[in-house]
Amino acid sequence: LFRNTLEKVDWDIILIHQVSYYANNFALWLGTDSGGYLNELIDVIRKTNPNATIGYLMVHSYADNYVSNTEGSSYLRWKNIAVSTHQLKAQLGIDFIIPCGTAVENLRASTLNDGSDFSTDGAHMAVGVGDYVASCCYYQAIFAPRFGKSILEKI
Repeated sequence: LFRNTLEKVDWDIILIHQVSYYANNFALWLGTDSGGYLNELIDVIRKTNPNATIGYLMVHSYADNYVSNTEGSSYLRWKNIAVSTHQLKAQLGIDFIIPCGTAVENLRASTLNDGSDFSTDGAHMAVGVGDYVASCCYYQAIFAPRFGKSILEKI
């Protein structure tokens, strides 16, 4: 089904979403008996849409107390996710990253931090500043390079 969808349309941008339980461990993304196969997925994308730009949504940055944060620290979890993400980009030929998780981790360390961790449950973006920052990340990664307008520019 996925291959058929790729073959029917000449896509210019294809986004890959980060899987939460693979996020902090690069090796889990690679084809094994238990899952992964991102390398094979990217091969299919490149064969069916050789001119497509592949983006990767680095969406995760867990709160310190989130149950799936095995590191027990939002910073350490984010750091491991960032290392894994940059390995994916370098080794699998991903063209760009949408760094929502990095933006959230930066917010947590800022004066804007109100103790909410900018999430609804320790893992998912909260309405308000969290959603706004995520939308800025998407815009900056996808549209700014194509239209020459950055969110950082004065209008």
